[in-house]
Amino acid sequence: MQQSHRTAASRFMALDNKRRSMLTRVEHYSGLTLPYIMPPENFQEGDWELRYDHHSVGAQAVNHLANKIMIGLFQPGFPFFKLELDEQLKAELVGQGVEAKELDHILAQGERSAIRVMARSGMRPSLFEAVKQLIVTGNALPVFHKKDEFELVNLRDFVIRRSRTGAVLELVVRAQTTFGELDRDAQALLQRQGYQDADRKVTHYYWITRSRDGGYAVTQWVDEQRLPSKQFDSKYKTYAALPWQPQAWVLPAGHSYGVGLCEEYVGELTSITEFAESLSDGAALASVWRLLVNPSSSIRPEDIADGENGDALPGDQNAITVMNADVGQNMNIVNSVMQDSIQRLSRGFLLMSSVTRDAERVTAAEIRTLANELETGLGGVYTRLATSFQGPLARYLLMQAEIRIDGTKIEPVIVTGFDALSRAAELERVQLFLQDVTNITALPPEVGDWLKIGPILKALAANRHLDASEYVNEQDQVDEIRSQRAEQEAAMMAQQGGEPQ
Repeated sequence: MQQSHRTAASRFMALDNKRRSMLTRVEHYSGLTLPYIMPPENFQEGDWELRYDHHSVGAQAVNHLANKIMIGLFQPGFPFFKLELDEQLKAELVGQGVEAKELDHILAQGERSAIRVMARSGMRPSLFEAVKQLIVTGNALPVFHKKDEFELVNLRDFVIRRSRTGAVLELVVRAQTTFGELDRDAQALLQRQGYQDADRKVTHYYWITRSRDGGYAVTQWVDEQRLPSKQFDSKYKTYAALPWQPQAWVLPAGHSYGVGLCEEYVGELTSITEFAESLSDGAALASVWRLLVNPSSSIRPEDIADGENGDALPGDQNAITVMNADVGQNMNIVNSVMQDSIQRLSRGFLLMSSVTRDAERVTAAEIRTLANELETGLGGVYTRLATSFQGPLARYLLMQAEIRIDGTKIEPVIVTGFDALSRAAELERVQLFLQDVTNITALPPEVGDWLKIGPILKALAANRHLDASEYVNEQDQVDEIRSQRAEQEAAMMAQQGGEPQ
């Protein structure tokens, strides 16, 4: 690969030429929905309006679905992952006297620290943009740099080559920038090559290739110049450690690029555009009307055109008729067909239902319902994003929070999707279990005498998916507690009885 293409720029161009037709299609999908996602290649900011369309159904559909996915993947204020300790190590620590709940408390503190990093960095708008790119173009490239801010690369600025199983074999990423924005060490080296003007436009490339052992090597280039390997090259042992994590909405077998949801519904989007344009033209035609004057009448057209209200004109009223376009019935037919297309598109983009309230605090049950709706409505896309997108993001946030888990037996586990095992969901189960216990203890004493409270409490905990041993004491522990309570009550009675009257 390095011999046939000696520079990152030539390799980028070679891979870019193979996907030209795909970029043309994606520009079309973007124009039907959100034009700024994939504008024309020569578009300059402020030059002209990206696209003039007769409807906003596509934009509404993409924004609505992206918002639902964002709520499902990144519920505000709650961690979307759990830090889990290896079971064997956890058992050893518990055996040494460390309480399991204390371990969970320490891990939960790490989760909250990572989420605070996400809140402080203002990352959510970029994540929302990444989800919209996936829906429209089918591809997105988030970059989790170690020191820099979270970065989102547009489809036009990266090329990728995958294996037939979907593994990333090669990735070339470019950034159009200026010489003054480059790393200072890179500027010092390139000044010897004639780069002096800070405003000079340059292209910075990252060329990522997969090695035979499954690791990845990264080289950096500026235009045709390769930056020195000792300072700028890097290697990663696994794909999970790679800062560049290309995402795909749906990745067909043998394809290097994903397919977006808009491509699946491009027929409906195109039809709605054509119908909306037809209705707009029909409405304009219906708004045009003229007065027809019988030429044999004594009424002069200029008298009507120039006359004022209340003027007395000679002539017969029947000599004047109104001419207009009788397009009402045709417009009703077009509108009816367009509404059918809008309904089909709405079902595909989940516009027909709303499971979450318009409120600041949304319950865990509502989030689980939303996750289930996304999973069933999108055919597995939601669960795949939870794995491929949230996993690298969790590690990035932990790293930014200075929580080191590499080389340890602690793993971040994504908790969205059908499982929805977040801390909020666990808290909700505990609260429901306590409500069940309250209902049992509120029974009359004569009824309670017939019940085996211990087995009932364990059954209630099990049905709430809780470990009964963590919340319900065994019989010997209950007997010991009762004995201690009886002794304390006897001591208090004895003390009260011995006091002088």
